[in-house]
Amino acid sequence: MNIIKGFDDLRWKDQDKIRHLIQENSTLASNQTTLKEKFGATVQSKRKCKGIELSSELIKAKQAKTDDEIAENFNEQEQTRLRKKQSKLLWVLKDNLRMEILGGVLKE
Repeated sequence: MNIIKGFDDLRWKDQDKIRHLIQENSTLASNQTTLKEKFGATVQSKRKCKGIELSSELIKAKQAKTDDEIAENFNEQEQTRLRKKQSKLLWVLKDNLRMEILGGVLKE
């Protein structure tokens, strides 16, 4: 019982129950029967399996989201670039018109 931390701090009844369970399990091990055979699959192993499936699904969902975000960002950047180009061309046209047309004719 030295392996279990805080074992001495437990109530006497709880210590006795733990000792009894350990003795039962040690006799089961000597009889070549495992806890899995006695109780079936453990809850932890089921959770791990579900966790693995969920994590792969989550990974796929996250990848899809990032792909969509990248596409949206690219589209936004492309639109911004086109707007800047159009704006620059319009200002060049306006400047050329100011040079060609008299001041009073072209109003702002």
